[in-house]
Amino acid sequence: MLAGLTGDRLAAACREQPKWFMLRFGGKDVGFMVQAQSPAAVVGDKKGFAVRSVSFFVSGKEKRALKRSFFVTSNFDFEQWNEVLSISGVAKNDIEDGTRGGEKISCTLTPSEGAVVTRSAKAPREAYLPRVVGMLLPRLADLSKPGVLGFLSYNAQNDELDTRTFTVEGKDKLRVGDKTIDCVRVSDQLSMTTEPATLYVDEKGELIRMTTAEGLTIDAASADEVAKLFSEAKGFDSFLKNGQ
Repeated sequence: MLAGLTGDRLAAACREQPKWFMLRFGGKDVGFMVQAQSPAAVVGDKKGFAVRSVSFFVSGKEKRALKRSFFVTSNFDFEQWNEVLSISGVAKNDIEDGTRGGEKISCTLTPSEGAVVTRSAKAPREAYLPRVVGMLLPRLADLSKPGVLGFLSYNAQNDELDTRTFTVEGKDKLRVGDKTIDCVRVSDQLSMTTEPATLYVDEKGELIRMTTAEGLTIDAASADEVAKLFSEAKGFDSFLKNGQ
């Protein structure tokens, strides 16, 4: 798939409006996730694509927000990413900043406690999966028939290349509320040492539901549905639009 991927195909996979999801665990609403894409992003003198996402969790009195910002150029030769985990609104926890130019990866980890760690790695062009592409994978893969796709992705926490396996299992039906809808079932394993997540997507690759081995369920929702339960949702508008 990577060999035939073009900037035009990636642009077609981007959506104009953010996509919202409700996070549920043990039958309770515990947070939300939102993802926004831009087919006309600019970083310095480079033009390309951006994906920004926020995952917000509530556990007791503690609130956690993971903000992730990814960028890749149209020729996929350069990418940049930033991840910030904040607890109860204080953005001084774990931070990851990284870039890739060609096959060279450079990454800096700034933990809430301990020393800053700088790492580097080599990413083989023919198999390496840029982060933006990875986030849009269900809308780029061929969902019309069963198949398996394999990629390499960089895990800065472990300082190693992981093998990601994306498997289109086939057509399925999913119960959503009082309706049964047609969908495609996909298995997405981020590394050889993790359990795969199960994704249910429509024929265009839009996520309807995702379930994890840990028991988390992610359901597609509207912005209004999320905002009614989590007032914090509106506080991320600026980040989703421009990364600030």
